[in-house]
Amino acid sequence: AHLTATTAAAAANPRAACPLALYYLFHAATTAYERNSKPGGQARVERLRLYEGVANQRGDHKGESDDRMMYLRQAAELGDWRAMLAMANGYYWGNFGLPRDLNRALEYYQRAHNHGALQGTVGVAKMTLKGEGGLRNLSKALHYYQSAANRSSADALNGLGYMYFYGDPVGKNETEALSYFRRAGALGNSDGLVNTGLMLRAGMGAPRNLTAAHEHFVKCAAMDHSSCQYQ
Repeated sequence: AHLTATTAAAAANPRAACPLALYYLFHAATTAYERNSKPGGQARVERLRLYEGVANQRGDHKGESDDRMMYLRQAAELGDWRAMLAMANGYYWGNFGLPRDLNRALEYYQRAHNHGALQGTVGVAKMTLKGEGGLRNLSKALHYYQSAANRSSADALNGLGYMYFYGDPVGKNETEALSYFRRAGALGNSDGLVNTGLMLRAGMGAPRNLTAAHEHFVKCAAMDHSSCQYQ
């Protein structure tokens, strides 16, 4: 009854709809933000052009029998680390019509790491930190993050900031965490930018600075980072 009455009032006076629209927009954005922040809540969007007969005319997005997956699997077996990363991402995100398989994703990230691929090292660190595809091992995650950070990985610097922020297995150190987040952000890492903004807004690791926090949010919002757009 309330919604009907409100809708009728909005029809008579369009401006009356603005507070209601803002209310629903805020709650929809908050729900999306909270779900995206949960482990495993992130998703990667694949853009496909759909047309009649797509199943018969396309040779991709068929899961294990996907043309690209079969090619990448063979290339990975021949030692191509780029193919290993593609396979790892495919299983982690569920691309190409694959079901998400974190065990196989971790296996391919580990293989890519063993072949010297920086993103393989970061992939193992992230999954080990979260306990995805295997047991959670914070000491191993720290080792892999430090190894990748020494090779100027922005993702690894952000990961180290996360570990210092929460203090496990290293001692909690907000100043050190902010330093790592800033270094990641300076390399164009959107997570590093939003984490720096959140800490500056709260006055954690440095004096509170709302102007600087806003600047960091604006930068990463331009990168289509959902958390920054929400902020």
